[in-house]
Amino acid sequence: EARDDDDHEAAMAPAASTRNIPPEYSRLRNLLKPLEHMTATIREFALKYEAWKADNDALDWEDLIEHAADDCLYAPGRPDVIAMDEAQDTSALELKLATAWGQIAGTLILVGDPQQALYTWRGAAPHLLHDSSVPDDHRKVLSQSYRVPRRVHQAATQWVRQLSDFVPVDYSPRKVGSEVAEGKVSHCGAMWAY
Repeated sequence: EARDDDDHEAAMAPAASTRNIPPEYSRLRNLLKPLEHMTATIREFALKYEAWKADNDALDWEDLIEHAADDCLYAPGRPDVIAMDEAQDTSALELKLATAWGQIAGTLILVGDPQQALYTWRGAAPHLLHDSSVPDDHRKVLSQSYRVPRRVHQAATQWVRQLSDFVPVDYSPRKVGSEVAEGKVSHCGAMWAY
């Protein structure tokens, strides 16, 4: 049976090197992938890395989040409400922590737009904002932008429709008084490396 992780490793093959292994292990941990569902290369690295951390009494980012989720009953300051902005860039691991703390706090508010996720490369899981267990009366979609002018709105909407998980929403461009702000879209010839 093929796994997503096998497909991802195959896609990385042309650039495969040892420098790709640590960030991939981190990404998979952020996605809450069990070790047994990781590729043999990643598992081999993980075992050595975890042993090194244990020998050196060291923790990494994922360890800090895991320990907080498992060992800290409530968020610092013991808040009654936890609000997480830009939640589309939250990993499954980080959401596990927020959910645990939110249950103790009593209220967890996630604010985000799955179509604006930037950090899936590090394990962000924007699809978690589509959790069907959340009742419709606990969801609010902003239908009016207060910053995006019409031309930018059109270009962004055209681009985002290409996403495989695109979900259309009613979202109007910014208004100035009773008029829709026009805005401007221009293109830059720069490359990502520059």
